[in-house]
Amino acid sequence: RSKVAFSSREQIKDLLVRASELSANLSGASSEQEYKAKAAEIDQLIQQGVNVANTRLRGNFLFSGDTTLQQPFNANFDSNGKVTSVSYSGSADAPQIRIGEGETSILAVAATPQENGDIAGVLNYMIRMLDTMLEFDAEKVIALRTGSNLGGSFAETLPGETTIQLP
Repeated sequence: RSKVAFSSREQIKDLLVRASELSANLSGASSEQEYKAKAAEIDQLIQQGVNVANTRLRGNFLFSGDTTLQQPFNANFDSNGKVTSVSYSGSADAPQIRIGEGETSILAVAATPQENGDIAGVLNYMIRMLDTMLEFDAEKVIALRTGSNLGGSFAETLPGETTIQLP
């Protein structure tokens, strides 16, 4: 379980890095068409991230806290099918395992409730990046990418930049 959870979190980080790479190359975009193509790829990365965040192992969701049968991440879509936000609807309690009659212990190999919520923050950060790209304003995208202390504990070093805290 811990290997699958770790691998899933790494996949989400990889998706974020790819989205960042796409947005970093905006100054080289030669047309609005190329801009839109990069934005469309980021939208696909976001949807893929939601799917990864809802990973199941043996029928249980990995990132739903102690409500392992409840899908933890829900994507909201606009009328064009674009993800507009991602919310975390799992439990704020860590998953537990029964160890005896009336006794339980926290399952230490699972993600913490804070990490679970941070995954939604990372996906929403990618959505903000996409929305900013669709304004066709490279300066705003750069400002978003290079912001410091954006909150959360899902830290990531983006290529060519200092470490930032992602929501």
